[in-house]
Amino acid sequence: MPLVAAQCTNCGAALQVDNSKDAAVCQYCGSAFIVEKAIHNYEINNTYNIENANIIVNDEKSFAKRMAAAEEYLYQLKEYKAAYEIYNEIESLAPTNYKVWYGKICSQTKDFNADVVADIVVNNRKAYESMKRDFGNAVATAMGEEKVEIRKKICELLEGAKVGVESFISKDINADINDLKSQIESLEQDIKNLHATNDKLSKQAKSLKSKAGTCASVSRFFEVLMKIGLFLGIPVIVFGISFLIGFKNEPTMQIGAVVMIAMGLIPTILYFILYKVLDSKWFKNKQAAEDTEKVIRENDGKNGKTRLKITEKEEQIEGLDKKKEIYEGYLRELEDVIQKYQ
Repeated sequence: MPLVAAQCTNCGAALQVDNSKDAAVCQYCGSAFIVEKAIHNYEINNTYNIENANIIVNDEKSFAKRMAAAEEYLYQLKEYKAAYEIYNEIESLAPTNYKVWYGKICSQTKDFNADVVADIVVNNRKAYESMKRDFGNAVATAMGEEKVEIRKKICELLEGAKVGVESFISKDINADINDLKSQIESLEQDIKNLHATNDKLSKQAKSLKSKAGTCASVSRFFEVLMKIGLFLGIPVIVFGISFLIGFKNEPTMQIGAVVMIAMGLIPTILYFILYKVLDSKWFKNKQAAEDTEKVIRENDGKNGKTRLKITEKEEQIEGLDKKKEIYEGYLRELEDVIQKYQ
């Protein structure tokens, strides 16, 4: 009975088979296989490429053990990362074994979890490209019902991933855009309110300046009168005092002297009081006008800062719009892959 080297078409283990028979059963996985295909499988995967220095040597015991370990991590322990690493190591040992590629897909997607795939599609493009390669290899190496089932699961997985990406767009991007637009509307209303306040303050400042100008003019007028009163009143006062001293014993003359002193003194005092009152009002109105203008300038500064905030939020919206376009491109890409495996 001549025995020749072969490789199981199911688990990829190296075998010795009778090439005179049409079919046999793998001693490692128990699967039936066509002898001719198993021999061809071995020849493909154990070819020495001297020119490119690529040598593939299949150790059936090592492969079988690692395959079993990968499946235990994947299907029993749910240790997806550990399983994926083992599948990565052994994929070159059995490139025609669809279970390797299927295991890679299952472990990378955490047992065909569409949300995991949606996250990979959006946030890890390198991993997604690797996943697409695994899709192709799994479908290409599977046969019969397995091929049909894998194609179906890939389509269902990617349909679910599409829903996940659409959810990212709706919940993350669109929600953020709407929130930013709402903030912009609020900031624009703040600007309008400050403009309205500044209009009122401008009128108020103008009125205060007008009052301050009037007070200043009248105050200067009474200042002039006070100085004239002093100029004219001092001689009258001095003359009255001299009369008061000179006619001590004449009541009538003393009364006249007091009247004379009062005539020289009272207008000057009155002008001085009016001058001071109006000067104080001028200063208060002037200060109030300056304070009002200061508030106007502060409000203008607030408006400037608010406009900067609006510009920043508009730039954020622009960035989110671009991100949305990228995500929509991912959706189209997923649709293309789905159509490929339908």
